[in-house]
Amino acid sequence: MTVNLLEQLQRRSGWHPGTNVTRLEFQLRGTALDEFGLRDPDQLEGSLDAIWQYAVQRWLRLALPGSASRLSRCRLDPRWEAVASTIFEHESTPAQRQRVRGGATAENALGTLISRVGGIGRLPTHCNDELQSLVRVDPDALAAWLQSTLEAIFSTGAKDAFETLVRKYGVHEVAVRLAAKVNATRARFWSVDDLLDGLLDEPTGHRD
Repeated sequence: MTVNLLEQLQRRSGWHPGTNVTRLEFQLRGTALDEFGLRDPDQLEGSLDAIWQYAVQRWLRLALPGSASRLSRCRLDPRWEAVASTIFEHESTPAQRQRVRGGATAENALGTLISRVGGIGRLPTHCNDELQSLVRVDPDALAAWLQSTLEAIFSTGAKDAFETLVRKYGVHEVAVRLAAKVNATRARFWSVDDLLDGLLDEPTGHRD
């Protein structure tokens, strides 16, 4: 982009020659592209406003220190309000980011569960009858079949885990172990982004 073109764009936005210009940019790379589903450059245009709102609300904020007792309630600096109000195509809420930080893959988790449910003889029986006809099912019906089958398998697995573990250890012991396991796993995959998500879930702007 040439300097002349930049000047034209800045003039349209109210810039006057001789005054300073501050440029703010965010870069998405590697894992972030996957977590936002933006590996395909063609998807960026329709997601630009949502990505921008995520960046200016979740990644970075310029707030007025001491304007509230909690970070999430501090008023935005007027300069940041201008940044956060930027619209490229349309108004949008922050983009949804699906983080995956290791652990078992979906394929591994499903495979283990199917093995367990199959071992106790409680896998869905309708799959055999429907397998040959699935290739002729329209995508929406196929997605509905897939979701209902997965829900049936996971529901059976959850019931089996409850019955087996409670019978072996007792409900109190299982509850304590489960809570400890969940908390330990959350801590293992925790990042500062999770803290920010919790603190900044409220809409940005002036607050009392």
